[in-house]
Amino acid sequence: MKRNVLLTVFSALAIASAAFCSDTSDLTVTVGAEASFLSVAAAPLTHSGTNVAAFSGTTAYTYKMRTAASNGVGHISLQVTTFGGTGAPLVADLKYSCTDAASGASPCNGALNQPDDAAATSVATFGTDFHSADGGNSASVGWTLQDKPTTVTGSYTSTATFTISAIS
Repeated sequence: MKRNVLLTVFSALAIASAAFCSDTSDLTVTVGAEASFLSVAAAPLTHSGTNVAAFSGTTAYTYKMRTAASNGVGHISLQVTTFGGTGAPLVADLKYSCTDAASGASPCNGALNQPDDAAATSVATFGTDFHSADGGNSASVGWTLQDKPTTVTGSYTSTATFTISAIS
């Protein structure tokens, strides 16, 4: 009786081990150039307190980007809308400057960059094989709006649309 049970157990193990096998699978991935914003903050423009002085504010943003290893390029640009309304501030009186401490980023130069309501203007460019930090890079645009006595009192809004791209 013990022999039959033992033979049955060995036979079952022999069959079970033949029912299992292993194989491999290759995991292939193609990584391309990519870019995205993680956040873009609102930028209320505030007055310095001095009569007929400039209004100023900052748009802080965080982005992720990877440009192609060969001939890659990346861009961040902005375009603004008019403030709208009779006597409103003019886009021509709005200037911006850019900061981006990332190695390989080329932010716009100076504080007198002129935004446009008809076309996008450059905020930063990135060269071949640029990689942001995994958690994203922080940068900002500083705004200055000239305060003119001819501007009619009231509340005005201009929307700045930021665009990011990475081209392979």
